[in-house]
Amino acid sequence: MSGALKAQGVWAGWFDEQVVYEDACMAGVVKPQGLPMHGDVSDPSFLSGLPHVLQPARVLGALPWPQHVHRLDLPTGGLVLVAKTHAVQVCNVRVV
Repeated sequence: MSGALKAQGVWAGWFDEQVVYEDACMAGVVKPQGLPMHGDVSDPSFLSGLPHVLQPARVLGALPWPQHVHRLDLPTGGLVLVAKTHAVQVCNVRVV
């Protein structure tokens, strides 16, 4: 969990201690049960919380914001792979 940020605001409590791996290109983040993968601006979601707990990618091919590689349903919790670069996003889509 090198360099993980501390969740603040509406994401505090959802993401605390949930980043299990992070490097410049990808991350592994635990999605808690009950947290939606997507949401609107007023509700916390897994995708909207990622920029608040991950370091920004500062490498060639960086995505504008982190993207999940696969989904977990609302009642399901578990590890989600997160792409921070285009290369990882494309590679993981082929594998998953």
